[in-house]
Amino acid sequence: MRRFVEDYVQTCDTCCRAKMPRHHPYGLLEPLPIPSKPWQSISLDFITDLPDSKGFNAILTVVDRYTKMAHFVPCTKEITSEENTGIIMHEVFRHHGLPHSIISDRGPQFVSKFWKHLFKMLKVTCNLSSGYHPQTNGQAITKMIGQIFYTLLNLLIIILSTPLLGLHHSTLISAIILAGVC
Repeated sequence: MRRFVEDYVQTCDTCCRAKMPRHHPYGLLEPLPIPSKPWQSISLDFITDLPDSKGFNAILTVVDRYTKMAHFVPCTKEITSEENTGIIMHEVFRHHGLPHSIISDRGPQFVSKFWKHLFKMLKVTCNLSSGYHPQTNGQAITKMIGQIFYTLLNLLIIILSTPLLGLHHSTLISAIILAGVC
């Protein structure tokens, strides 16, 4: 009976309109500032649940918000914040220097105390994006680049596993890229 009453109250139009909110009003989402030079602001995301390949089952996608240049780094889905920091230091900071800001989703890889301490030490601002709000990370460019990479990876697997038209697979890959299929 209690469950029925709870369900009824939660779905009743009159009850929902009459009920007073018990939280602070939601603020408006504001777009992040546009970076003024390359690698000043980066965004991070993971492509997970990939088939195992040489011990890796995920890819860390790091995108420069200014140029949209991306680094794709193989890793595991169970990556720790320490391992993640090492990857970012070795694969991104080493080549491009320290960014002024890093944008990430609110995944467990970025919320740990280790990351907060590291960002404080490096004087880097960590901006957490909100799920389903593309305004917070430059129209979700990191997710989009990750999806394009995933599509290209699938095409590569198909091409390498199927003898098409008697052409060498490198010829087919070049043709696909030139044709702008992806």
